[in-house]
Amino acid sequence: MTIGERAGETFGLFISLLILVFFVENQVRGTGFFTSAFKLPEQVLFYGPWFFGTLVSLARAVYGRRNAIRPLEILQASFWMVAAFWLLSVFPFNFAHFTTLLPNAVQPAFFWATDTVGAIILVLMGIGNLANMVYTSVLYATVRAQLLVE
Repeated sequence: MTIGERAGETFGLFISLLILVFFVENQVRGTGFFTSAFKLPEQVLFYGPWFFGTLVSLARAVYGRRNAIRPLEILQASFWMVAAFWLLSVFPFNFAHFTTLLPNAVQPAFFWATDTVGAIILVLMGIGNLANMVYTSVLYATVRAQLLVE
């Protein structure tokens, strides 16, 4: 990986951290975004993939070799997939409170953030991560075979 790609991993971590802080703050302040169904298993499945993804991104940035990290990416995609489908089945969210922490001037821009949209996002996350898991597995095996030949 180039220095730019490694810097991109670090920048991505920063953005991800900002989004994570938004959700943690919603939980800590009890804004109503997380419902009473947001118990420990849901919290682990909501925050866990984020923390594991942080470790994967750090490993990729530090080690600098993509294929060596792909098994972790496959595990990360499976974690996100399980989390998305579990959270969809429990749906511990109330998107009517999604904008509570945002400035009043920005809140109208999120008129589209409804429970239905949240459910669709979870479905797309689950399916997308299933596809990512398959794709990354094939890519890992293909690149590894090429590296062994060289």
